[in-house]
Amino acid sequence: MRVARRIARELGGSPVRVAGGKKLLYHAAAAMAAGHILAVEEAATQLLVSLGMKRREAMRALLPLTRQVLDNFETLGPRTGWTGPLSRGDFKVVHAHLQALRDSPQEFMPMRR
Repeated sequence: MRVARRIARELGGSPVRVAGGKKLLYHAAAAMAAGHILAVEEAATQLLVSLGMKRREAMRALLPLTRQVLDNFETLGPRTGWTGPLSRGDFKVVHAHLQALRDSPQEFMPMRR
């Protein structure tokens, strides 16, 4: 165990101890964090491409914002790490964003009940 922790640290990881019955939940959380960030980033990239931006240009526009919000999450926490209209409580802008998404492919629309 000591060697495994040292190897993880040397590779830049943060070793944690997880009870045997909870390892699947641990893995699910990691897959959710990584996979959902990528899915949302790709969706946003596709939206910008649909406006006529080149894919690389869209990624260059979005990645700094994504990195900043993740840095904010790490340093400030989930409540104060928000940026944009949510950080200001500007729900009119959030509503306007949802309206703008109506003309986008269905996979970008929030699920309706």
